[in-house]
Amino acid sequence: MWVWNVWKLRVRRTRGLSRMDELAAAPLTAESTLPKVIHQTWKHRHVRWPLSHCMASFRKWNPGWECRLWTDEEAEALIEKELPDFLSTYRAFAPGILRADIFRIAVLYIRGGVY
Repeated sequence: MWVWNVWKLRVRRTRGLSRMDELAAAPLTAESTLPKVIHQTWKHRHVRWPLSHCMASFRKWNPGWECRLWTDEEAEALIEKELPDFLSTYRAFAPGILRADIFRIAVLYIRGGVY
């Protein structure tokens, strides 16, 4: 449900309610749809086996879905473009898993879909 609300509301710069309050208050409707995109992250494009095999299985078992692999550089570029006020906070986290954890939430917030 949370992912649907994120996709439906998209990124909006508001001053009143916090973004999370907006998401919690937004009702799901019959028109709400889940974007058919599966987001994955990795340090770079060169993913080795067995992880590459697992990633390929997402494409195999989810036909009709886009599988999007985000590198560390692409993740930072997306946050810089879509959430510029958050960029300094994002960069304050140590590179690696901490930034990846934050990006997982951010990409669903921005683009919707499944992580």
